[in-house]
Amino acid sequence: MFQMIYMKQNMRVLITGIGTVAAQGFVKGVRQQDEFKVYLVSTDAREDNAGRYFTDAFYKVPRGDDPAYVAEIIKVCKKEKIDLLFPGADGEIMALSQHKESIEKETGTKVAVSPFEGVKICDDKYLAYTYFAKHHFKTVPTFLLEEAVEKVKAGRLAFPLFIKPRIGTGSKHTHVVHNLEELQEKASLVPIPIVQPYLGAWKEFSVDVAADFNGKVLGVVPRTREEVRYGAAYRGVTVKDPLLISMAKEIVEHLGLIGPINVQIFKNLQTGEALLFEINPRIGATHAHTIASGLNTPHLMLKLFNGEQLEPRLGKFKDKLWMYRHWDEVYVEENGQRLPRNYKLL
Repeated sequence: MFQMIYMKQNMRVLITGIGTVAAQGFVKGVRQQDEFKVYLVSTDAREDNAGRYFTDAFYKVPRGDDPAYVAEIIKVCKKEKIDLLFPGADGEIMALSQHKESIEKETGTKVAVSPFEGVKICDDKYLAYTYFAKHHFKTVPTFLLEEAVEKVKAGRLAFPLFIKPRIGTGSKHTHVVHNLEELQEKASLVPIPIVQPYLGAWKEFSVDVAADFNGKVLGVVPRTREEVRYGAAYRGVTVKDPLLISMAKEIVEHLGLIGPINVQIFKNLQTGEALLFEINPRIGATHAHTIASGLNTPHLMLKLFNGEQLEPRLGKFKDKLWMYRHWDEVYVEENGQRLPRNYKLL
C-alpha cells in the first residue's frame, strides 16, 4: 500500500503523453507555481514532440495499449525516483488505472489516476450513456447503429443525427448526417459507431474539475468552446453557471474520479436544460484557460500530495475570462539542444 509523503518541498513528477496539448497544459500549471520546486519528467510514444523540451527529462515509451508499456513506466519511475505520476494522454489512462496498485507498490510513486471502474465507464461512450441514464443524470440520448436505424425507420428518431466512435476522443471520425443513406454510408467509416441527436442549436461547454485523492471536488470551471480545432478549443470564455458547476461536481463525485477531470455538457440557452455527454478522466486540452482563471489543478494536486488539507473553492474563479489560443514554435538543433526563446533567427 502506498504511503503518502508529507512536507516535501522538492518533488519529482512524471507527466505522460507529453506530445498532447493536455499534458503541455499540465506543464504550464506546474511551472506557474513557486511553492514547490519540481523536477519534471515526461514520456511519450514519439520522440519528435515539442512538449518534451519544456520538461527536465524525457523518455520514449511504448503506446499505452502496448503490453510493454507498464513495465517501461515502472523503469522510468524507478530511475528518476518519481514521487507523483499524472496521465496526460487518453491512450495511457486505462493501463495506468488498471495497474495503479502494482506501479505504486513496486516504485513508491503515487499514481494520480482515477479508479479503474470509473475510467472504464468514461472510456466507452455508450457505457457512459447507459450509466448516466441508470443513475438519473440527464444525458444526450445515445444509440448503437442498429438501434438508431430501427428507430429512424419507425419514425422515432429524427434527422439530423450525429455519428461518432464509441471509443476515442477528439473530432476524428465524427459526422453530421441528414438521411438514412448518409447515416449508413458514414457508419462504414467510423470505428464502432454510436449515434446521437445532433444538438447544433445547443451550446457546448467544457467543464474542468479538480478532485482530491478521495474523489472530493475542490473546484469547477465551466468554459465555452467558441472555436474548436482538432478537438481542442482555440477560443472560449469562462462562465459562472451554477447548473454546470453542480452537474460536473455531482457526476465526478458519483464516479469517484480524482485529479484533473474534464466534463463536457450541452446546454440549451433558451430552455436552460443541460445534458451530460462525455467525461475525460484527465487534464483537459485547454486547462491552461482554467489555470488563468484561478484554478491551477496541477498545483492543487502537489499541495494534496504534500499532505495539505484543502477546502472546496467552488465558484472561485475569474468569470468571463476570454482565451484566444495561438501557435508558437520550439527550435531544436541537430544534437537535440533546444534553442532559447530569445534566439534570433538567421
